[in-house]
Amino acid sequence: MAFIRKIKRKRSPRALALTLVCALLLTFALSACNKQDVGEDLADDPIVTVIRLTEDVARGEKITSSKYEEVRVGKNEAAVGAISDQALIRGKYALTDLEAGDYLIGAYLSDEKPEPEKVEVELEKNDFGFRGQGVVVVTDYLTPNGGNDLIEEIRKIISKPTSINKVIYFPDGEYIISKPIMTSSAGTRSISLKLAPNAVIKASDDWNKLNGAMIQLGKNDTTNNIDIIGANYYIEGGIIDGNGRADGISIEYGRETSIRNLTVINTVTGVHFNNLGNVVDSDAENITIIGNGAPGSIGLHVEGSDSTFTNFRISNVQIGVRCDAPAHIFRNIRVKYVSNFRLDPVYEASYGFLSRDHRCWFDSCVSEGFSTAFSLAHHGDTMTNCVASWGEVYGSGRQVALTATHGQFNGVVRSLTAEFTAPKEKCDFLVVQREGRGYIYDPIFDENAVNSDVYKQYLRSSSIK
Repeated sequence: MAFIRKIKRKRSPRALALTLVCALLLTFALSACNKQDVGEDLADDPIVTVIRLTEDVARGEKITSSKYEEVRVGKNEAAVGAISDQALIRGKYALTDLEAGDYLIGAYLSDEKPEPEKVEVELEKNDFGFRGQGVVVVTDYLTPNGGNDLIEEIRKIISKPTSINKVIYFPDGEYIISKPIMTSSAGTRSISLKLAPNAVIKASDDWNKLNGAMIQLGKNDTTNNIDIIGANYYIEGGIIDGNGRADGISIEYGRETSIRNLTVINTVTGVHFNNLGNVVDSDAENITIIGNGAPGSIGLHVEGSDSTFTNFRISNVQIGVRCDAPAHIFRNIRVKYVSNFRLDPVYEASYGFLSRDHRCWFDSCVSEGFSTAFSLAHHGDTMTNCVASWGEVYGSGRQVALTATHGQFNGVVRSLTAEFTAPKEKCDFLVVQREGRGYIYDPIFDENAVNSDVYKQYLRSSSIK
């Protein structure tokens, strides 16, 4: 300290320069020591040594030293569980087909040569191609959370022969894709997708809207034959994030297909049952859908036929449920209009439930805030114990509990409750363009809150307050 004070008193330029150089050297020395003390684990991407294949290795082939090499890569680049010790590889056999560039992990290796696969023999014995029960974990082959496009790696996993008739499991993490994940609808080649609760499959920023849905069940090997075990495939769990530009999940082909226990967010269309006549007897249950809030957005779009939809929560869309095909059941579906689009043309074209075909059933369904709560098709639609309500007044304020999609009311409606909030001249319990043969039983609403009494000609009994 005395030396430093002496330098300051004389203020020699040379001495000042010397002091600055010493201070800089001391700073660099301390920085190097600190970095050494904390170790490589706290670096942004620590370098690790792993074993990587230099040649393709077929299932059952011994992995010799000529077929692999040691490489040093960033820890985030290496596959989860990648082997770093050559002693763990010597004398091992490949349990599956491996390719040059694959990192070796324990799940790929066996101490003994695996038995030859007997797919064709099993098929002849009516075992339908199953090669044991099991789950394929995607993080054995790829690393999530990197922000990079993983679609090619995911497609490669799905197409592996060892993935057939198995469950493809996505652990917690974010998986970015720029193209759809597509599965087969053929029973001998189908797979199921299962996501951990915090696993997120997200559309990339350059997603092309022409791609269709992010997850397309039954897109490949199109069939709807359930005579072969494996045709009843599914997707379950996790979060599907459309990034404001993509559709969520579609069933393209198949029978007895299931979507369940998951959340779909930021999508143009959340869930779509596609292809009338080719998606049959499929189901969806326990689904939350939050749209992108844009004009034209749809929560659940139903084609196909003879399917059941249970326990949905849908919001931030212009149309909650749109049904373009017959013979579906909708049970305990709740849709809520929370879009920021309050312009009259957008709001007045909003529907909680829009049925455009016939013979559909709506049981204990609730529409909140949409301009038209329920629009029934021309023949055979049935409603029981449903609710139309408005917590506030949107756009033009028009509030219609029930209408006929094709102008003529031929539905059967039991115990429909309507709770209006707009001025009377904006509210109607029933709007039709021409007379029909429909029936209304026990409606529950304030008759002084609506603009017209058209509904009375369809009444068969009444609980009007």
